[in-house]
Amino acid sequence: MIYSEIKTVIQTIYSQYIGSGNIIESDSGSPTALALLLDLVNNRVLSYPYEWPFLKITGTLTLTGATSYDLTTLFPDLKSVYQLYGLNDYEEYDYLSNKDANISSNNRGYTIKGKTLYFSGNAPTSGTFNIQYKSKYMVETSAGVRQQYFLNDDDVSVLDSDDVNVLIFGLGQFVNWQIDNKDNTRRQEVSGWFKEAWSNLLLHNEQTNQLGSLFS
Repeated sequence: MIYSEIKTVIQTIYSQYIGSGNIIESDSGSPTALALLLDLVNNRVLSYPYEWPFLKITGTLTLTGATSYDLTTLFPDLKSVYQLYGLNDYEEYDYLSNKDANISSNNRGYTIKGKTLYFSGNAPTSGTFNIQYKSKYMVETSAGVRQQYFLNDDDVSVLDSDDVNVLIFGLGQFVNWQIDNKDNTRRQEVSGWFKEAWSNLLLHNEQTNQLGSLFS
């Protein structure tokens, strides 16, 4: 779902009940206050100890003869590396949750330490390396580039359309609700809708991983 659609839904659900009034039309800044709040919801998803399929990305590194490559310069959204392949032969590694963990190619001449790729001996002057990694961002531009915040109306949540309610209802944890019976009722409703959306997200993730294992 694109950001303009998300904002429309949020406006419909929240505008009558929160103290800040019209949280869409009066919002300003880059990122806006709404984008910052939605980032808090995304961070809750990112902090959950699951291997979310929508965070797995493959990028391409063009080799130039350098002895080291800072992968965070090439891939600003990189959190950790899953796999390297395409230079000599296929290399696969367990997911590295520790940013200082090492990937060693044994006798093949390259190592990842932290988030930097190092070559020993004669570094390749041409060719490409495919790097499959875990992203730390849950927003994409219309061109498919990952970024931390919603900045433009055509930016897209990486959550599937069936799961974007996690983002919409998760916002209710962070907005300033007004204090009266009507608003308290809506706050409780939104809390319940978020719990339901979160359960569905976990279920969809489990089903995706199970299906993937059948073809691995």
